[in-house]
Amino acid sequence: MQTADVLVLVGYFIAMLLIGVICALRVKKQEDYFMGGRGFGKLLQTFAAFGSGTGSQDPINVGRATWTSGLSGVWSALMWLFVTPFYWIFAIWYRRMRHLTTGDWFVERYESQAMGVAYTIFGFVFSINYLSAMFSAITKVAEPLLGEATILTMVGWIGSEDPSHLRFVLVPMIAIVVVSYGVVGGLAAAYWTDLIQGLCIILLSIILIPYGLSALVEKYGEEYAVATGEQVEALTTWDGFRIMHQRVSEDNFQLFGGPRSGEFPLHFIVSLALLGLIG
Repeated sequence: MQTADVLVLVGYFIAMLLIGVICALRVKKQEDYFMGGRGFGKLLQTFAAFGSGTGSQDPINVGRATWTSGLSGVWSALMWLFVTPFYWIFAIWYRRMRHLTTGDWFVERYESQAMGVAYTIFGFVFSINYLSAMFSAITKVAEPLLGEATILTMVGWIGSEDPSHLRFVLVPMIAIVVVSYGVVGGLAAAYWTDLIQGLCIILLSIILIPYGLSALVEKYGEEYAVATGEQVEALTTWDGFRIMHQRVSEDNFQLFGGPRSGEFPLHFIVSLALLGLIG
């Protein structure tokens, strides 16, 4: 990581905390906190739905899946496409219930306070396990990016010299930021964060493509030019597509099946979509 990377991360964390504080100042009653005052427009609603079904890990997961399975690897994320129309129906249903939380709905639907408690406990257990796994993954990704000198400086804050203790510094720092804006700002803070993160995910996913194509041209352009009789100087970024087709077998470009057909055959894609809907 370079200085610019650190500045971007620090700026991002500060922005998240500011969003939480600004949204907290607008909270006047319970409905404002849990439902954002029911005043979200189309843009925030769209990216809230986008944020529910995607995450910063998706470009990485899709990249891994396409590396091992070819074009059919896109179904590791695209399986949600078939579930989306049901979300449109659910959105109206949730709005008409006029409840603040899903726990409230369980209490009314089953006329049982115990069901509301059970849902709350499930929510706690799920969130604890999910966030713990995510924070652990963040630490493992951060270790090679930060570099040994930076890691030793950070673990030195807690009086340690063991680089493996980075998690005791990094995880609390990230957790404090994430929990703070959510707890302080309520649903509105989460929605605005989804908007920012959604735009970043879309932008960063798109800009990966020309960089990848340029890398192909730089590495294999001369070999491709010799094989096709073209001039190396005449090659552009978009010739990366032709180089990719030249170097990779055609079954890598199948939308269903591919070089490892056991990973994303049609019946598996259907199963994933059904599991997503049920979940």
